[in-house]
Amino acid sequence: MDHKKSDQNHVLREIHNSKELILRELDVNMQQQTVLKNRISTIKDYARVIGKDDPQYKTLFNQVRNDQITLEQLRIRQQALNQKLSRY
Repeated sequence: MDHKKSDQNHVLREIHNSKELILRELDVNMQQQTVLKNRISTIKDYARVIGKDDPQYKTLFNQVRNDQITLEQLRIRQQALNQKLSRY
C-alpha cells in the first residue's frame, strides 16, 4: 500500500512540476511579447522621424516585419501553453 501511495505522490509532484514549468514558460513568453511590442513601437516611431527617403527606412521596415512574425509565433505558443494549462 505504501508503494502505491508513493507512486501517487510521485505522479502528483510531476504534474505540479509540469504545471509550474508551463507557467514559467508562459511568463517568459509574455515578457518577450512585451519587449517585441515595445521595440516595434520604437522602431515605427523612429521610422516616422527619419522618413521613407532615408536609407535606413527599408532596414527598419524589414526589422518590424520580422519582429511581427516573431510576435505572432509567440502568440501561437502562448495559446498552446494556455491549452496545456487548462488540462491541469
